[in-house]
Amino acid sequence: MKNINNYTLSILVPVYNERESILPFMDALNTSLHSIKDKLDIVFVNDGSSDDTKRIIESVIESDSRVSLVNLARNFGKESAMTAGLDHVQGDACVIMDVDLQDPPELILKFLELWQTGDWDTVYGVRVDRSKDTWVKRITAGGFYRFFNWIAAETKIPENAGDFRLIDKTVIDAIRQLPERNRFMKAY
Repeated sequence: MKNINNYTLSILVPVYNERESILPFMDALNTSLHSIKDKLDIVFVNDGSSDDTKRIIESVIESDSRVSLVNLARNFGKESAMTAGLDHVQGDACVIMDVDLQDPPELILKFLELWQTGDWDTVYGVRVDRSKDTWVKRITAGGFYRFFNWIAAETKIPENAGDFRLIDKTVIDAIRQLPERNRFMKAY
């Protein structure tokens, strides 16, 4: 069994025009992960925001040495932002999550428990309640997962699994070796 005391965890957070979310996210992350705060490496990827997201992250960096920023020159899209971030994370595992707190930071400790068993290289967060989504979003999301898994020969993704997940360094290293420029990160 892996012990988090012997490892570090990266948190990868792609952002685009999220100035209102940065500070509440950091507060929630610090509260939820207080027990492992010294084991964290937090990487924000600013995907060409036109608001002052970058400035707010830079102010967080001034007071928190665990935080770093990858600043993209323009908006390339979330998949590219996540890919860029994976090139900068330094942890033995990495949690990819959104800054808007739809991905609950308190679940990260559960992800770590599962990862530490050594049985899992990837731990997905799966949305169990879509009641706050519009009916169009619920139908299109359900259709997407069913269609993707129908056409996928071997690579199935859990229904309602988003980008919120923990991936082991071995998975990160494998992704870094892939030559694709246009990625679909939910399939990794």
